[in-house]
Order: sequence, then C-alpha cells, then structure tokens
Amino acid sequence: MKGLPISWFVLTLFISFSVTAAQTKATEDALQTMNIEWCRVPGGEFYMGDYWAEDEDPNPYHKVNLDEYYISKHEVTNAQFVSFLNAIKSSITTQECNWGGLELYYLGNPIFWLAQDGEWYDRITMTDEGYRVKPGFEDHPVIEVTWFGADAFCRWLGARLPTEAEWEKAARADEGGPCPWGGFDESLLNHGQVSICCGEDDGDGYLYTAPVSKYPDGKSPYGCLDMAGNVWEWCSDWYDDNFYLTSPDSNPTGPEDGFSKVLRGGSWNSDEENVYVYKRWDYAPFNRMDDLGFRPAKSP
Repeated sequence: MKGLPISWFVLTLFISFSVTAAQTKATEDALQTMNIEWCRVPGGEFYMGDYWAEDEDPNPYHKVNLDEYYISKHEVTNAQFVSFLNAIKSSITTQECNWGGLELYYLGNPIFWLAQDGEWYDRITMTDEGYRVKPGFEDHPVIEVTWFGADAFCRWLGARLPTEAEWEKAARADEGGPCPWGGFDESLLNHGQVSICCGEDDGDGYLYTAPVSKYPDGKSPYGCLDMAGNVWEWCSDWYDDNFYLTSPDSNPTGPEDGFSKVLRGGSWNSDEENVYVYKRWDYAPFNRMDDLGFRPAKSP
C-alpha cells in the first residue's frame, strides 16, 4: 500500500495551523472587549461560617487567613460568555438532548446548554455565524452553564474560579451580618421571584434574572455586586458537609476530591435564608440550572 503524498500532509498541517491561528485571533479580539471589572481583596484574616451556628453545626464560625486576590465585580454576563463561545467555537461539539435543546461540549466536557427556542431561559442562540445573545439580555448573568464551562471560561480569561473561602470573604469582609451590606433588606437584591415559598414576584421588573448592575446599593464591602441573589455561583472547591471541621487555617481550597462542587450566593429563585453569605450548597459539576452562573477570580 502506497503512503499518502507529501502534499496531503502539507495541506493537513496548513489547515490545522489556520484553524489554530483563527481561534487564537478570535480569543485575542474577544479578550480585548471583555471589560471585566476587578475588585481587590487584601490579604488577611476574616471570619467565615455561620455566626449563629450551634455546637454540632457543620458550618461553624471560624477564622481563616487568605492571601491577596482579585474577584470580578459582576457575575459573568451573557455577552461575555458568548464572546468566549465564539472564540472557541471551532473546538465545540454539540449533542441533542432528549428533553430538547443542545448540550455544548469543549475538551470532552459539557459546558453549556442551549435551551429550546421560546423558553424564558433561551438567552443564547446558535447561528451559522456563531453564537449570539438575544436582545435585551446582554448584561444579564449567564445561566445554564456547568462547572466545567465556568472553569473553562476562567482559564481562557487567564483567571480561575474563586475558592469557597475567597468567595465568602469578598461577600462579607468582616462585617458579621448575613448579607454583603449587613442585615437582610429585600430591596437590595434579586431573590424569591418564583419559588414555592414566595410565589411570583416581579416587583423589581424582573421575574427571573436581573442585569448585573441592577443593585448597586447591595454591594459588598469590597465593591462586589450580586453576592446575594440573582444567580447561584460556582466555586472551585469540591463540596463536603463537614469540611469546615478540618479545614486549614490559611488559604483552604476544599477537599481533594468529591462528587459535587460548591455553590454560593443564592439566586432569583431563593428564599431569604439561602441568600445569606455563609449559606453553602452543592451541585454536580456536569449539571446546570436556570439560576446558576459564576464570577472569575485571580491572584495578583
């Protein structure tokens, strides 16, 4: 059997190089328009956990020391996530879901679910030219993104997901209250919109997600917005109910392994208790929800 001609290999290499170069250029262009605003969180100690926890509670109030870091002022928006999708689109594969819509895969992992047209959470669509945001939802937080999708976006950005401890410090500083600004005030966040506990409520004009700049007075002491409500946020850590009981005092990064990842912050669909800054939740990294997003962090 004769070997393939040299010209075939040259053509293959040329195509491969062209695809890589095009994707690199798309990434460079996208990063220039990303406009991530960063909040600096200085190094030092803070108290983490539930101040009102009882003796046997796995979420005790405890002191943690963290190095300096930066965290995004806002949750990642649909517009920002679409820039990422378009930058890597040549590496994305799709699979139809039995329940409708398309699952997007990148580097072998599910990263995002494209909802069926007509559903309220159908915010991002795929066209022949690429991905786009439906008008009016550009500055809403991205939803239906898996932990793998959040992690891939952060790596592409040159950043990372925050650890659970970093997330909580950015949300509460050392103020001690259950919310980023102190005591609960429903006018400062987007929550309880359609949950069974609360019934429908669109008094703020948004039945589901709200734009990421909607509640400036609900900022944390470090300037971060929507650390309570709007969407739950992925953290980098694996989840363990009892991790705080053995957590290191400095720069904890969570258990070495696990089955689910940490979620923080509550959402538009949460009751009051679930938007408290110390509230912990978890979800499998390959799953996604219509009230789950993320924000990146980075080291100096």
